[in-house]
Amino acid sequence: MRTLALATLPILVLARNPEPEKGDTGDTEPATDTAPPDADGSDFLTTGLTTPHGIVYDASEGLFFVGDRGEDRIYRMSPDGTLELFAEGVSPHAFTLDADGALYVSDHTTDPNRILRFEPPK
Repeated sequence: MRTLALATLPILVLARNPEPEKGDTGDTEPATDTAPPDADGSDFLTTGLTTPHGIVYDASEGLFFVGDRGEDRIYRMSPDGTLELFAEGVSPHAFTLDADGALYVSDHTTDPNRILRFEPPK
């Protein structure tokens, strides 16, 4: 078995949680002024995500799908961090793409939870 130290691997941060406020222990909700942007061409590196959860890469489009459970949104993100709102009202937990490019998302906004299928763009 081979072990790698993370400090030696190149890591590119494509998304991050907002910085906690001074004195925040990290176990509370983030400040309200750090909500993610609308689909205006902003990037995740400067605005942050409320609760990033789930990511999948669509090689055919060269885009990432990224979930934000805190805002109940799914974004499409280019490799440079530019985002586009893809879906609202979905509390994403995990993602996968099938061979035809359909996106499957496990959604935790309802009880019982559900799996959603989004058709690829034509």
